[in-house]
Amino acid sequence: LSPLIDNLTTALVMSGVILAVLGRLDLDVSSYSPAEVKSAIVGHGKAEKQQINYMVVRLLNLQKRPPSDAADAMAVALTHIHLKPWKTTR
Repeated sequence: LSPLIDNLTTALVMSGVILAVLGRLDLDVSSYSPAEVKSAIVGHGKAEKQQINYMVVRLLNLQKRPPSDAADAMAVALTHIHLKPWKTTR
């Protein structure tokens, strides 16, 4: 359990540092709830991980399925592209 806590602590600290740098550079930051991502990618907010992965492969015309965490990141990027014109940041 200790390595998991160390990884979570590191992730929290690093995300705080990244947000601070982005703020200092006056760059926009957007965030999306899991339901927003699921809805944008699959069409409903209660989609399963396999459905997200499937749609990422289809939407990006990928030759093979990416690892789950990479598919999640791609789904967030696709959500941003889809929702950005309608979502106010800051």
